[in-house]
Amino acid sequence: MAWTRPALAAAVAAVAAAAVWIAIAAGTFQPLFLTIHFRDTAAMRAFWTEAPYRRVPGLRQLLIAAEEHTHPGDGVLLWTPHRPWQGGYGYAFRRAQYVLAGRDVIPLLDRTRGTVEEQNIARATYIACWRACPTARTRPAPTAF
Repeated sequence: MAWTRPALAAAVAAVAAAAVWIAIAAGTFQPLFLTIHFRDTAAMRAFWTEAPYRRVPGLRQLLIAAEEHTHPGDGVLLWTPHRPWQGGYGYAFRRAQYVLAGRDVIPLLDRTRGTVEEQNIARATYIACWRACPTARTRPAPTAF
C-alpha cells in the first residue's frame, strides 16, 4: 500500500499525539497512587482529623465535649486565652462554628477591637473553656465544661 502525503501526515500526527498523551500520563504518575492502598489508614485518618486543629492543640476535644453536653439552639460562648481576635481566638471561633453546627456559638471578643464583650457573656447558656475558665463577675455563671 502506498502512502499519500496527506495520509502519511495524518498517521504521523496521530502517532505524535499518542506519544504526547503517553508522556503526560507517565509524567503525572505518582508512587502514592499505588502505595496509598498499603498504608495504615487508621493513622492517616487520625492525622487528617486533627490537622485543622494543629494551631490550638486540644480544641477539637473541647468542641466535641461541648457538642455532647449541649443541644441544638443552645448559646455556647467560646472562651480561650488567645488574644486578640487575629492572635488565635478567631481561628478557634471559626472552627467551633463547624463542630457546633445548630448551636449559637457566641464570640467572647469583639472582632474589630479585640476586647471582651460583656453582653455576649450574658447571652450564653454554656461556656466552653479551653484549659481553664475565667471567674464570673457580672452574674451567676452559665454552665461551664
